[in-house]
Amino acid sequence: MSGVDVVVVAAGASARMGGVDKLGVLVAGRPLLAWTLGALAGAPTVRRIVVVTSADRIAELAAAPWLPPQVEAVVSVVLPWSTWPIVPTFTCGFVRSNLS
Repeated sequence: MSGVDVVVVAAGASARMGGVDKLGVLVAGRPLLAWTLGALAGAPTVRRIVVVTSADRIAELAAAPWLPPQVEAVVSVVLPWSTWPIVPTFTCGFVRSNLS
């Protein structure tokens, strides 16, 4: 199967939004992140999507009813800035079983 894999970084603290969680802001009745993932999933060249989020949001996003089937994993990344350039640590809370 040809196509591209997409990484969506959705781990911000929404500091510039005054603390309002922009990922969860409803736009026409759906969270903003749902629109983003839906648009990517609808692209014929997108094969798989990985969502990177904060560790405390993995379960919430993995259970979202609007999560498209192209989302293969919802993960969190810890970057050890004090020891850079060490490879980041990935914490995976959700992976679909049909990975190929």
